[in-house]
Amino acid sequence: MLVAYDEKRQFIILDTTMNREQLRQARKTQHYYCPACHQALQLKIGTKNTPHFAHHKQSACSHYFSENETTTHIAGKQQLYDFFSQLGAPQLEAYLPQIQQRPDILYERTAIEFQYSRLTHERFLERNAGYASINLTPLWLPYSPSKENGLAIVSLSHDIQKYRHNDTLLTYNPNTEQFIYYSALISMTATQFLVKITVLPKQHQTWPFRTPRLLTRDEFELFMQLWYEQRRKLIQHYMRYRRGTQDMLLRFVYERRLALLALPEAIGVPTDFDVEVQPAIDWQIIYYYDYFPQGVDAFLVQHDISRVKVEAYEQFLQQLYTRKVSQNELLYSQFIAFKGYN
Repeated sequence: MLVAYDEKRQFIILDTTMNREQLRQARKTQHYYCPACHQALQLKIGTKNTPHFAHHKQSACSHYFSENETTTHIAGKQQLYDFFSQLGAPQLEAYLPQIQQRPDILYERTAIEFQYSRLTHERFLERNAGYASINLTPLWLPYSPSKENGLAIVSLSHDIQKYRHNDTLLTYNPNTEQFIYYSALISMTATQFLVKITVLPKQHQTWPFRTPRLLTRDEFELFMQLWYEQRRKLIQHYMRYRRGTQDMLLRFVYERRLALLALPEAIGVPTDFDVEVQPAIDWQIIYYYDYFPQGVDAFLVQHDISRVKVEAYEQFLQQLYTRKVSQNELLYSQFIAFKGYN
């Protein structure tokens, strides 16, 4: 915790303007209390960790309202508080008794949460519902390791994916004092994504927060180069580790006398650009050879794939074989449409 009140009911905020020696002197004569439960707090001043207030052990308030905070979490919300202090009058760790929640920072009508530790999906929804009930908008900033600008393939766990907002995951790294944007997300598997990474130093951030630029046609070409390379690796993985006719995909390929490494590039492509529960190649090869064209309904009877995905793939194939345009041009058009860029 970075906020407490003293015997005179005056709030004390541990910001970057207070050095350790000043805090050690103050600790000798002052007592500190929690704004939520009013219990006594300890002022911890180490040599390495960020100074902070802490409940005594076995505190109910510590269990229900506070995290077991790490140095990274404390540093993150302290830096974000400094950022918003340059814009207006934020409240650090403002306790909201109506919902018994304490966002890291409350600014205007936005509850900003810097999330370093893992948060269950149920607790995430519960907190959002609490903020919504008092007309606050939650803004989650999960921690991210330092990154460099560019296009990349990254793994995003299901835990981190819940912080996505539309097509962007906005994160923060207090070690480098940088906002890190993961945008233009294209799912390859349930946890593997093609992304555009944009790193923005804290001093260059604005409010409302900046939004990353749209993916250009040239950037999309590079995306697809990465996609096709991963597609090739996936096929090689299938050939090496999947086992003959016991595997449905390999049995399908064997029965139709297909060569996995010689499949048309139109098999195994992104179509609706939403999360792929399974690799696109697994179901597209069946649709391509057994159901195209006009086989959406018949395919869905036999296969548990999103109708949106199948219809998008049907549309892509129809245009590919009737229009004189490149495959990537068609995919980029669908990307623009599904991402809502136009």
